[in-house]
Amino acid sequence: MNLIEELESQLAGEESVFRAQLLREDVAHLRRLTEMADEHDDRDGFRKAGAYIGWTSGDMRTHELMEQLNPLLDAMWDWRRSDRMPKAEQALRAAWDRFHIERMRILLHCL
Repeated sequence: MNLIEELESQLAGEESVFRAQLLREDVAHLRRLTEMADEHDDRDGFRKAGAYIGWTSGDMRTHELMEQLNPLLDAMWDWRRSDRMPKAEQALRAAWDRFHIERMRILLHCL
């Protein structure tokens, strides 16, 4: 997936310890979602399983991200079932960007 590759590339050159840790977690989350999308036979089961995999510390604030997280999960599901078509990957990237912006807002608010 291009998104994972981009994040790994960013990680390779990242000097900030905080940002590097977040990038490692992001890559792990996206890899896990990829596996989970393949393991689940239904979208709802995938959504439920993918919702609470550590998006926020202890998933205590993950519920605040559901408006952006559900479209990300749907985009991942669709991408895995589209034979990884470029249009589906673009939708996944757009959903990731919206999710990431909101998650960063919430995480920074916690500091």
